[in-house]
Amino acid sequence: MRTQPGRDDAVVQVAEKAVLLVSADCAALDSDVWYAEAFVELPARLAALADFEVDVANLLVAEANLLFVCAFDAEVFAEAGC
Repeated sequence: MRTQPGRDDAVVQVAEKAVLLVSADCAALDSDVWYAEAFVELPARLAALADFEVDVANLLVAEANLLFVCAFDAEVFAEAGC
């Protein structure tokens, strides 16, 4: 499986916020022990959500690069006297 930089990080961040497994042992005063376990499934579209977050981040970087290039070009033209 091919991975993309940033995508796996986004999936891990979302997974860390989700509760994957909750288990608790409770002891009552009369020594009875109760065991509870709950499973929470992650959304099926979790990977697509991570891709969306990475795409938004890439768009912001591209816009910042565009502004930098425009400013650099303007500086070059100003120095050249155009």
